[in-house]
Amino acid sequence: MTSLQLQSNRMNGKLTNELEQLRSLQVLDLSGNDFSGAFPGVVQSLTNLSFMVLLRNKFTGSMDGPILRTFQSLVELAIGENPMSGSIPTEIGTLANLGSLVLDSMGLTGTIPTELAIPPLQQLFLTFNSIDGPVPTNFAIDLYYRSFGWIAALSVDVILAGPINKISVNKQEGPGPFD
Repeated sequence: MTSLQLQSNRMNGKLTNELEQLRSLQVLDLSGNDFSGAFPGVVQSLTNLSFMVLLRNKFTGSMDGPILRTFQSLVELAIGENPMSGSIPTEIGTLANLGSLVLDSMGLTGTIPTELAIPPLQQLFLTFNSIDGPVPTNFAIDLYYRSFGWIAALSVDVILAGPINKISVNKQEGPGPFD
């Protein structure tokens, strides 16, 4: 089996260890359920995943950078809207194929690591967290959520010229990335 998509099925409880046996799995979408337990839990053995979509569940804990580094095939990592904590691990920047990163509404703190400015990353969603500090200057961005105090100072032509199509952030203050 290479794809397991069980989104929005009102499923709940912890993921069972049997999931570890699906080592050839490339797509895992369990979004919109009530699964619980520590992240990444049993999912950490699924290192061939290209798409990990665990949005809108009840996974807890924090993102473990060294474990996330093992998912080198990931194109999309979407784990937002889970009651997690901690900061964004710099190890996500080692995921050379990552094009979409969704970490919204997770209770994350800290800053946006400069390591996230990896060439394939086109979508970055960080809304409704407690992210502070500036957007790293090595990001070329389209400000998707538009909650920055300095949005009016940015040139649309400059924003759209960059490689990142969307970025969604909150609680940013101070000078913008092009000041």
